[in-house]
Amino acid sequence: MFRHFAATALALTTGLAAPAAAQTAVSCGAKAPAAGALVRGPVLQVIDARTLCVALGPLPQEWLRLKLRPANGPHGGAQALFAQTVSCRVAAHEAGAPLAACDVVESNGATRF
Repeated sequence: MFRHFAATALALTTGLAAPAAAQTAVSCGAKAPAAGALVRGPVLQVIDARTLCVALGPLPQEWLRLKLRPANGPHGGAQALFAQTVSCRVAAHEAGAPLAACDVVESNGATRF
């Protein structure tokens, strides 16, 4: 199941699912949760140094756009989180996106940052 999900997501983010002329920008379309919500999933798109998309499902409409809190983020910004599974707590909203503190989820379930 996860391999199919990851392959679908990879095809969507790299454009392998459509001819070059038909490609459109991938966007994170999931509805923003309220402050205090906890979300968990793989990071499948990095927008900029502080903004990323966490997959809550296999389609871009199910990906949640999050902004990392300035004090919370890996060295190297959001790019360091690409393809990692993260657990994020939404703190507030900033510029139309939830502002969140995120931790990387290790294979044993532990979190680090």
